[in-house]
Amino acid sequence: LGGAIGDALGMPLEGLSKKEIQTYYGVVSKYVDSTYSPHTKGLARGQYTDDTQLTLATLESIIAKKNIDIEDIGARFAELYRQKRLIAAGRATKKALKNIVKGQSAYESGIVDGYGCGAAIRMAPIGLLPGDGRDKESLVCDVTSITHASTVAIASAMTVAYAVAYLLGGKNSVDSMSGKIKFLECLPSWTNYATPAEEPDFSKKTELLSTYLDKDFSNVAEQIGISGLASHVVPLALFSFLKEPRDFVKLMTQTINCGGDTDSRAAIAGSLYGAYNGFSKLPMRYFINLKDNVKILRVADQFSALLGE
Repeated sequence: LGGAIGDALGMPLEGLSKKEIQTYYGVVSKYVDSTYSPHTKGLARGQYTDDTQLTLATLESIIAKKNIDIEDIGARFAELYRQKRLIAAGRATKKALKNIVKGQSAYESGIVDGYGCGAAIRMAPIGLLPGDGRDKESLVCDVTSITHASTVAIASAMTVAYAVAYLLGGKNSVDSMSGKIKFLECLPSWTNYATPAEEPDFSKKTELLSTYLDKDFSNVAEQIGISGLASHVVPLALFSFLKEPRDFVKLMTQTINCGGDTDSRAAIAGSLYGAYNGFSKLPMRYFINLKDNVKILRVADQFSALLGE
């Protein structure tokens, strides 16, 4: 739910610069209509994008199969693509799902030069599934590779999955500086997955996060980057959450107003916040005005019940 809310808050600003957001909207801290975004123009406030659509499809598959079925998840993704229902999907995602529609296995459909963050965004629920070590890593790799088969995409997805698992229920505090540093140190080594030949600055940016923690968010956003590359979105979402782990409004406001891939970044930051603080700490006004809120809550409850089994 935190991820869906973040997605909907960032949706109208996707692709806009910081200056354009200020000119068109001022400072955004609530749902607004998408009037200017080159990717989502015309969508109404509270609408989420493919980031949430594909996360929901992943959850619905897990609930139906009571397990991870890569082909079933891929088929659900492909059906959304075939029906032209995906909202603002990226190049790699659309190309991969087109491969599945054509009959390719979901194990082989991922795009090897897909360096975007699309897979990382839908990894929050995968991080909560049972398993550890190589079993969990293999699971993340398989789900990621349905659409994105680059090691950078896998590294970013691994990071989100492990981050959500670490934060769940506030069992590991990130309220203090030492807690934030421990959190970053407990995440898997990005260099195990992202090779310099594919994305030279991915490991560097993520590993430098601990040195940014006392810096202003806007300055760090300029250093890390605001594009849809996984090497920009995931580190900046992590940093934004660590700056405001307990205040959802402040977290979302800083996350989306710097421009760029606002919905993806806010979806990840929202997932981290939700895992850490729980549903009760999400401002109810955001939930009430989120499209399909009852459906999303129902799916979340069903997934939670499945985990309880």
